[in-house]
Amino acid sequence: MNVKKLIKDILPVCVLEYVSLLKKQMHGLYGKLKNNGICIVNNSMVDTVQELSLKKHHVYFGYYDLPQINKDGTKALAICLPHHARPGKNDAKIGFFTLPDGIFHSVANTSAWCWQQGSRLRWHPFNNEIIIFNAIVDGQPVTHLYNINTRSIQRTYEKALYDFSADMKYGISLNFFRLQKLRPGYGYNNSTSETLSNCCPKKDGLFLVDLTSGQSEMILSIFDVSALIPEANRYEHYFNHVSFAPSGQKFMVYHLYIDKSSGKRYVKVYVYYLNSRTYKEIPIKNPAHYCWKNDDELLFTYIDKNGIVKYLSWNVENGNNKCIGENILTGDGHPTTFHEEYLVSDTYPNKYQFQTAFIYDYKNNKKIPLIKLFHHPVRFHDMRCDLHPRVHFFEDVCKITIDTTSSGHRKILILNSTKILELK
Repeated sequence: MNVKKLIKDILPVCVLEYVSLLKKQMHGLYGKLKNNGICIVNNSMVDTVQELSLKKHHVYFGYYDLPQINKDGTKALAICLPHHARPGKNDAKIGFFTLPDGIFHSVANTSAWCWQQGSRLRWHPFNNEIIIFNAIVDGQPVTHLYNINTRSIQRTYEKALYDFSADMKYGISLNFFRLQKLRPGYGYNNSTSETLSNCCPKKDGLFLVDLTSGQSEMILSIFDVSALIPEANRYEHYFNHVSFAPSGQKFMVYHLYIDKSSGKRYVKVYVYYLNSRTYKEIPIKNPAHYCWKNDDELLFTYIDKNGIVKYLSWNVENGNNKCIGENILTGDGHPTTFHEEYLVSDTYPNKYQFQTAFIYDYKNNKKIPLIKLFHHPVRFHDMRCDLHPRVHFFEDVCKITIDTTSSGHRKILILNSTKILELK
């Protein structure tokens, strides 16, 4: 019996192609295949990979724009959920893994969580004992400052904050309930809001919170920005993706609006200036993801007029813009720049369900793969698991953390690299 021919006759073509691709990559640039999930590492750039996981649980962090590892590199924040957990029905455990032993320490619970952005969990920039995360208290979203040593809440802000200025003077809040309704997977499912039935409410929008006094004020309403759209009532409007510039004097925000008839989503990007309380549109078409390169430049992924995803650098002060990595960076991802000459980003699953985290070298126009992982096909729509690479620098090593479902459930991988430290 010709076993090889029998296998070819039985197995679908896509499976055979997948096996063939895997064999080629195993003999190519990449290093190893783990038994607990497909994980192919570029050993020329990554020294070691540490897994942070718990049996019968999802373990993850969330978005790519927040610090996961503390300043001395000894703790990695994480959200822990049972496999059956669903937003709005189950609480999440907030905690951290000690490094390098990989032991999980649960410190608090929250019902304010989602698959893509987690609980906006992060470290306090000036206090290694304090973590920050969102929660639901008496049906309302709030933000806790929590001491992991005393296991106690140090302060609670009466608004759920999306982002903070680097000096911790201000935070920006948006309506996470409205966000979840209009963009499932990004907000919180725990309650209803009086503005949810209004397509462009006047009393809903962005709130500026003074982190010293705790006082808040609405500085930009959904109604204000919707008024700039012709036939605004044809759409349902909301805010997402607030990001302070490094100086903390301005921030970027996405205004999204969905056609009630077709379901098509549109995006406008605004930069808001705190000193003047003014804002202006950044006229980029079809933006997807973003990061600040410096205080004046934003980096976007966007879809051009031909339907091709590209990376674009945009100076928000003078409007100068240019394409980055032409013909190399050709897919969407979640970028973070470092040293202003490099960025780390990722890809969405290809037709074989592989995702890649990589570094891009601006000067040499070169893409350097770090790791390639299999994305479990059961995790899709709002439950999908993007890699969301987060970069952390220490004196002797660079640690890039990612979320993955390569073994069927969410877990965190830490890519330890001394080679990245050598990039100047």
